[in-house]
Amino acid sequence: MTGPAAAERQVTAGRSVHGGDASEEAARAVCADAGTGPGPGPDVREHHVPQLLDRLVERSLVVLVDRPEGGRRYRLLESVKDYAREQLREAGEEADTRARHGTYYRELALRAEPLLRGQHQRLWLARLDAAEAELHPAVKDALARGHLVPALRAARALARYWLLRGRPAEAGRLLDACLAAERTHRAHRAHRAHRAPPAGPGRGPHAGERIAAAALATAWRAGLTVWEGTPTSAAGLLRTAAATLDAREVAGHDPLGHAHALWFLAAAQMGAGDVPTGEQLADRALIAAEGLGDAWGTAAALAVRARHALAHGDLAAVRRDAERAAHLFGGLGDRWGLLQTVFPRAALHEIAGEYRQASRLHEEGLAIAQELGLRTEAGKRLCALGRLAFLAGAYEESRQRHAEALRLAGEQSHRAGEADARIGLGMVARRTGDLAGAEEHMQAVLTWFRDAGYAPGTTLALAELGFMAELRGDADRARALQTEGLAAARALGDVRAVALALKGLAGAAAAGGDPERAATVLGTAHTARTSVGAPLPPAERHDVDRTWSARLSALGPAAADAAFARGRAHPPDA
Repeated sequence: MTGPAAAERQVTAGRSVHGGDASEEAARAVCADAGTGPGPGPDVREHHVPQLLDRLVERSLVVLVDRPEGGRRYRLLESVKDYAREQLREAGEEADTRARHGTYYRELALRAEPLLRGQHQRLWLARLDAAEAELHPAVKDALARGHLVPALRAARALARYWLLRGRPAEAGRLLDACLAAERTHRAHRAHRAHRAPPAGPGRGPHAGERIAAAALATAWRAGLTVWEGTPTSAAGLLRTAAATLDAREVAGHDPLGHAHALWFLAAAQMGAGDVPTGEQLADRALIAAEGLGDAWGTAAALAVRARHALAHGDLAAVRRDAERAAHLFGGLGDRWGLLQTVFPRAALHEIAGEYRQASRLHEEGLAIAQELGLRTEAGKRLCALGRLAFLAGAYEESRQRHAEALRLAGEQSHRAGEADARIGLGMVARRTGDLAGAEEHMQAVLTWFRDAGYAPGTTLALAELGFMAELRGDADRARALQTEGLAAARALGDVRAVALALKGLAGAAAAGGDPERAATVLGTAHTARTSVGAPLPPAERHDVDRTWSARLSALGPAAADAAFARGRAHPPDA
């Protein structure tokens, strides 16, 4: 290597294309051989770069940054960066240097994506955090050069990272740019062929790769709409994306990506769309993952299946799939994966009235979320712990937990998380006598779940609003809300949701002056819960006991018991 000063200038110029600091590995990839253009110049090889960076640090042109999990990183002073970038441009080497920069960070994204799914996920989350300023430009560089497939693949790989970080909008914007470029490419091909744009992605020497990359990116983009909080458009996008995955090129060119896209669409259906579709997608994902011998994909599909089974009350399926998923994720050392199994496993304990066990699981989940810096997941666990505090009668603790979850969801623009937190805040408000506050929260929740087309949330919100109407003495409105909720619960097939609506109808009957009917309907609600092995735990009997106490006063013990017995003999689905 000749000309030490020139070599230092070359490395400085190469560092100027970075948006933030860079690792030694990145500097080697981007700065080495930066002077290979026409004319004389320094011959900077990769093994020269560390020594040159140290010289620049000694001269205070580059700042050395030590990150706990990212190692030594180098940041060019802003005052130096503009001058170095101008030198790079004048030398005619900016385009080549940016190309090396883009290639390195796109490859980093592809290298990181599978490692976010195992025991090294914390380290690789930290590596991507440190490189965040470079990720968008790297994908945009590929688009600018017309390299669609590398751009689509990198954007999809980064979608998982940004989702884990609770920033789905970042992933959405990048995927939108890539998919828009892919549509433009197809239109140009059609124009050159003097025909109308084809319905599909188009054919050509590398059409299969492009079809697969575009289909998988489309699936991830559709799923992200749920996390972004746009449920009205999500249902149609989810259906379209699922159909796109059926193209033979998708599984043929990227079978693992195909299986994981099915999983992601199934997971998205947990917050928007219908449960049966979500279960079908999860089943397809499970079959595909098991066929590939993909333990992570198998566990992920099982965890989603457990959540969908919980939504319609199949508790045996919840236990089977959630426990198997937890076992597989534990074997892989995947902490995020274990976190996905916490809710269904804890829900089984909660349904059985085993609140201590449920709380232990959610506390473990919260610790995992905080360890990995997953703020969206932390909000979910706070909601769950707030729910358990509510059942224990610790209303102020419950309110604080849910309020913190609402704050986190707002910061992450996580609308589904906001809905979960509002459910808890609304229930606390109702229990403590703030009916106006409770109704405000639950009306917002109902609007969200109706827009999302998500029946489990809709049934709960209708039941809560019905209880509020009953407490206000509006029996007709209470009856109308609970009847609507009952129809939704029956369509969903969730017997516990049916029991909740029946419990609300009993309260409405009591408020309307029909104590005998109230006692009868309570008996039917009891039969519904016990039919699925989930009798109502003592901590959840507040509304039942309130209604029953009023019926005893109105009817007397003998008549109330007789009406309750008649209700127990009545089929819940009649």
